[in-house]
Amino acid sequence: MREAKSGTPFVWGKKASIDKVLFSLMLLCFLVISAWSRNPVSLFGDLSVKNKRIVDKNGDPVQLRGMSLFWSQHGHRFWNANVVKWLRDDWKIDVIRAPMGVMDEEGVGYISEPNIHKTYVNRVVQGALEHGVYVIIDWHDHAAHKYTTQAKQFFSEMAQEYGDTPNVIYEIYNEPEYVDWNTVKNYANQVISSIRAHDPDNLILVGTPEWSQQLDQAINNPISGTNIVYTFHFYANSHSGIRWQLENAIGKIPVFVTEWGGCNYDGNGYFNTGETNNWLRLMWDNKISWCKWSIMAKDETSAALKVGASSQGGWTSSDLSESGKFIRTYLRGNTKIELPICQERPKGIRLYMSDKEIHLFTGEGAVAKAATLYNLQGRNIVNMHSAGKGHFTIQRKALKPGVWIVRTGEQAVKFLVK
Repeated sequence: MREAKSGTPFVWGKKASIDKVLFSLMLLCFLVISAWSRNPVSLFGDLSVKNKRIVDKNGDPVQLRGMSLFWSQHGHRFWNANVVKWLRDDWKIDVIRAPMGVMDEEGVGYISEPNIHKTYVNRVVQGALEHGVYVIIDWHDHAAHKYTTQAKQFFSEMAQEYGDTPNVIYEIYNEPEYVDWNTVKNYANQVISSIRAHDPDNLILVGTPEWSQQLDQAINNPISGTNIVYTFHFYANSHSGIRWQLENAIGKIPVFVTEWGGCNYDGNGYFNTGETNNWLRLMWDNKISWCKWSIMAKDETSAALKVGASSQGGWTSSDLSESGKFIRTYLRGNTKIELPICQERPKGIRLYMSDKEIHLFTGEGAVAKAATLYNLQGRNIVNMHSAGKGHFTIQRKALKPGVWIVRTGEQAVKFLVK
């Protein structure tokens, strides 16, 4: 893949003045802080697989967090660049998923109207390219292997069009139902070949049997190839009993949770905050990327929007459902549950953010008596207050949005305040 050049690098001479040094540091600070607001792709760059994890351009494990749109047959009014921009700027997403419906129960979808659904997909992809977020092109079907020829053609076209951009991720089989792994693998190998003929390295996501939940089958018989990732789906109110599948896969195969909800598997039922938090913590701790289902205005628990919400973004709190309010708050980092926020976590340090405070835990047996907060120029801004042995706190409102560094003893951790 090609990565756009940012300009000619500054070359230091022997007589570089202190003013130039300070100016450069200030510029660097501005660039780092504004990188997130500009776009996640400039921050993380080309994604790949290393040591069974998704990593960024520097080879560091990365977690993408975002939203899935709704089936293209029914939710395409939200498939536009304005929604992508709003989700990036207001919800702080890294990735958006475009679930292109292949064929629904009424016989409507890509198979019957290929040009229409490709148009929907292209709108979202173009919006993602324009606004610098990652986009998952999802072949959204429960029996994708029945349409192998069409899938190969479709993904070949997508790879030719977008294969030289770092933004695009291919999800080639959404949710195999009661299909054996060998059938899925045979289908996947053919579609992967059609993609790799034009795009040698972007991530390719492959579903697993029984609605993308049987990761153990992929562990025992993985697909050969470069940058292949396996998908896992869950609904918090129905699937606590299969969490072991995701836990078991960690460190054995790379996983992307491309669809999840906080309710029943059918999209309804109550929103289970407790179980949702359990899943979110597991995914955070192991840097497992995810997309929540879904950006749709529908009388359904999993839908993030209420009926009547604008198809162009700009939503207020009154436009959001319970699940919509929860996930927007979580993504923005203003949640009342403890949310880990550090980008780099040395051994023994844990950093959490609540709606009012930032908490630093230095681990059991810690001897550190103080923690100091610095800005990117290395200036001591404030000392964090001790709230117990190895536990320091600071009021969140004391920090302006941007990148901060906190040091305790011999360890330091960098984090982002939005």
